[in-house]
Amino acid sequence: MILVLLWALGVVGQPATVGGDVLFELAKPARAAALAGVDLALPSWATNPGALGFRGGWEIVSGYASPFFAGHFGHVALAGPGLALEAFLFYSGEIAPGLSFRAEGGAASLGLSLGALGLGVRARLLHFGQPQEALGAALDLGFLWRGSLWLGGVVKNVGSQSPFPGEPWPLDLACALVLPLRLWGFTLYAGAAAQDLLTLPRYAGALAWEAGGLALVASAGTTGLALGGSLAWASFRLEWAFLGHPSLPLGFRVSLALQWP
Repeated sequence: MILVLLWALGVVGQPATVGGDVLFELAKPARAAALAGVDLALPSWATNPGALGFRGGWEIVSGYASPFFAGHFGHVALAGPGLALEAFLFYSGEIAPGLSFRAEGGAASLGLSLGALGLGVRARLLHFGQPQEALGAALDLGFLWRGSLWLGGVVKNVGSQSPFPGEPWPLDLACALVLPLRLWGFTLYAGAAAQDLLTLPRYAGALAWEAGGLALVASAGTTGLALGGSLAWASFRLEWAFLGHPSLPLGFRVSLALQWP
C-alpha cells in the first residue's frame, strides 16, 4: 500500500529501491544523489557508514527536495569523526480531500578506520504518521577500502522490522568501485556501482571532477541521467543535483553544509 502511494506521488524515482530504503535515499545530500550509488566508494558518510572512520572534521548538512515536484522533503544531519546523526521529514500536502502522506525518520551511524579499511554500522528508524500510523527499523553494515582503487559497499537490512505486514524490508547488497586520478591540479574520479543486487538490481557509472572548492558530477544508469556539483567557500558548501528519469519529471535537490574546524 505504501509503495503504491509513493509511486502515485512520484516519490519513487528509482523503482528498484525497496521498502524502507525509499525515503532514506531521498535523505542523501544533493551531490551524493547525483552520483547514483558510485558514492559508496567515496568518502560519503550519508551513503556508506564505512566512510565515517576517514572523517577529519565536523559538518552540519541540511537539504530540501521536491521529489519530481510532488511533496516536500527536508533533512538535516550532523557528521564527524566516527559518528553521524540524521533526521528527515516528508509531507505530500493534500492528495485528495482528507488524504495526505507524512513520514519522518532518522539514522545513527558509527564508523572506524583500520589503515586503508573503514568499517561502519547504521541504525535506521522510520515512522509513518499519515495516512496510517506505523513504525519500522533496520540495521546496515558498510565498508570502504581506499587503496589504488577505492571499493565500498553496504549490506542493507541485516536486521529489520517492517512497519507494514506483507511489505518486508529484505536483505540487500550495494557496492561500488572508483578509480581516483590526480592530474594537473585537479582530481577525477571514475566509477561504477551496482545496487539492490539481491532484489531488483540497478547499475550506474559516474564521473566526478574536483578542483579547489568546485566539484562537478555526472552519472548514467538504469534509472536515468543525473548532473550535480558543489561549491565550497570558507566554512560553507552548497550542493545541487538534477535527477532525470526515463518516465518521470525532472527531480531537483539542494543541500547546504557548514564545516568545522
